[in-house]
Amino acid sequence: FNISKGMDNIIRKCTQIDPDKRFQSAAELRNALDNIRLWDEDYLKQLKRRVYSVTVAAGIGIGLFMTGFGFSLGAQIIIGRRNGEGQYKETGKIFWNGLYFVLVLAGILIAVSEVVSPYLMKMMVSSESIYAAALNYVHWRLPGLVFAFVTTMFRAFYIGTTQTKTLTLNSMVMVASNIIFNWILIFGKFGLPALGITGAAIGSSLAELVSMLFFVIYTRRKCDRPKYGLDRPSRFDIKEIKGMMPVCVWTMIQHVI
Repeated sequence: FNISKGMDNIIRKCTQIDPDKRFQSAAELRNALDNIRLWDEDYLKQLKRRVYSVTVAAGIGIGLFMTGFGFSLGAQIIIGRRNGEGQYKETGKIFWNGLYFVLVLAGILIAVSEVVSPYLMKMMVSSESIYAAALNYVHWRLPGLVFAFVTTMFRAFYIGTTQTKTLTLNSMVMVASNIIFNWILIFGKFGLPALGITGAAIGSSLAELVSMLFFVIYTRRKCDRPKYGLDRPSRFDIKEIKGMMPVCVWTMIQHVI
């Protein structure tokens, strides 16, 4: 008979010589039939490969993000210090220079990741399907690094200047957009193809874009930009960035590790 591997395993369990190795009740047998794919060894292997590919790709993505997040925490400490001293325009100067730094950092990390990720993944995984899925995830996730880094600097500014109400609003917008984009792109809604793990990467990057745009619009409409020196971009000041590094380097190392 042409039956699935899962059904074959269930039948074998039903016909065990030792009664203790059989299903102990009709309910247990019904549960096995309702979840027959979990009895299919090939399906379980495929499922494990998918989970592992997501884990590898997510690990790389988290490591990259934590670099910029660590820098923004250092900037947040300095912004909070300047705000406490009443040097409000200095907070804007730190914000702008920190923003320039994380944009450059994002560009470098994206370029390095595009080159290095294939080699790292080859060393970590042996399955070609896992390799392809993880690499595709990282490829589509990298653009979100730019949006995420910009967002971390906005968060650093608003926390440092004790304007934390906007963070709650931003989190609500980002979570909602992340759920919607992932639902649409992973499962293929509204006529779009089901992209699976690739859809998760694209959806998360789009959610980070929405989060960044929220901060931009909120800052233009609600923040006292002249007070904090945000009404126009500050010039790039390498000395300002060097002055931030004694704090930021350690927060970067802490969060990457």
